[in-house]
Amino acid sequence: MCQVTCGRSDVPSPYLKEQWQKVIKGWVCKGMKALDLGCGSGRNTKFLRSKGLVVEDIDVCHKDVKQRYDLGENVIPVPASSVNLILLNYVLMFLSEAELSHLAEEIRRVAKYNCLIVIEMYPAKDSHCKTNDDCDIWRTMFKQYLLPYQDWRTIHKVKNRQIWQRMTEIDV
Repeated sequence: MCQVTCGRSDVPSPYLKEQWQKVIKGWVCKGMKALDLGCGSGRNTKFLRSKGLVVEDIDVCHKDVKQRYDLGENVIPVPASSVNLILLNYVLMFLSEAELSHLAEEIRRVAKYNCLIVIEMYPAKDSHCKTNDDCDIWRTMFKQYLLPYQDWRTIHKVKNRQIWQRMTEIDV
């Protein structure tokens, strides 16, 4: 997967920082668990840790990450129903349909009731999403993989950036 490496390590993504103040901070508290899947250089991990969250930073190829993990194949190394916030920043568009399905299964397993997912995507020549419309299709497909056992509602959306909240308490 190692197609993209973000050279920025000092500041979180602008969307995450902005939505922390407007949306996210109202749903999470110090000590809660977060996952930064595809964390790259760790800029968002550092931001969440500065807010008091316990963050698992997972990436398949970044040299500074302790846990190497292929999002489309491996089991996320955290207990079931233990995560309050999941970051999927600039990751989904690089996964195949089979990998999207696997990742959705893993997220269903680890997400707590009321868990938030922050998704950021962009069109990229070397990804499955060449256009903004492709990003919409890919994100919708990912959400369908999360269903029917869990209902995720969109609580914020702007272009290729969204925040979803898990609405079901118990998996069927």
